[in-house]
Amino acid sequence: MAFGHGKNARFLVDNSTGGLTDISTGMIDIDFPESADNAEVTGFSDDDKLYVMGTRGHQINVTGHFSTGIDAVLYGILGTTTGGGTFEYYPNSTASGAVKKTGECLCMSYNIKGGIGSAVTYTASFIVTDAITTTYV
Repeated sequence: MAFGHGKNARFLVDNSTGGLTDISTGMIDIDFPESADNAEVTGFSDDDKLYVMGTRGHQINVTGHFSTGIDAVLYGILGTTTGGGTFEYYPNSTASGAVKKTGECLCMSYNIKGGIGSAVTYTASFIVTDAITTTYV
C-alpha cells in the first residue's frame, strides 16, 4: 500500500468556457466529504432500530491563496447552471497508480477573505451533481 503527502494533491474544474483548469497552485486545503442518506424503518415490535440506505451525496470544499487567475475561474462559474462542470481530483498524486475521482459539479459558493497582516485567501464549495467515478491512473 502506497501512502502519499497532501502537497501532491490536484484539483481541476471546468472554467466558464468548459476548459478543464488546474486550480491547485496556491491551494492549501481540499475537503471531499461523502455521505449517504438513511431512513429509519423501525416498527412497534422491534427491539432495535432498523435502517435502509438511501442515496449518496458528495461535496468539495477548497481553500487557497487568492490570485487573479483563480478569481477568473471561480467567479466565472459561481452560480451558473454549468457551475463548474467536470472535475478531477487526485488526493495525493497524479503518478501512475494514483487515485483519481471524476464527476460533474456546481460551484455553490466563493468567498475572498483578507485582513491586515495576512495573505488574501479564498474558499469555494462545490456540490457533486451525479455519481463519482474512481479510477487508478
